[in-house]
Amino acid sequence: NPTLRIYRINTEDGGIINSTDLPLPAAAPAFHPNPFTDELRLPNPPGQPMRVEVIGINGQPHGRYEAQNGALQLGHLPAGIYLLRMSDAKSGALLGVQRVVKAGG
Repeated sequence: NPTLRIYRINTEDGGIINSTDLPLPAAAPAFHPNPFTDELRLPNPPGQPMRVEVIGINGQPHGRYEAQNGALQLGHLPAGIYLLRMSDAKSGALLGVQRVVKAGG
């Protein structure tokens, strides 16, 4: 199974502090549009709410959210690249990981 490895880097010396491996399921749901400005949507909204953990490309957590009716409101985030770790809100089962870009403006 493919995995995504996230590294946390020391900004002073460039050394690796730690890393985390996240499995990438083959049929992971995908948010769109990408890049986005305010709202991200799923092409086929799940029947149950989805929990989404937002992680900056530098490894900094930006919160946990619940996608209701296939939509996630992230307009408050600064422009940049983020990883979304998606899981089923009831069971906690990992559904996928997606890289998204928050456009400025």
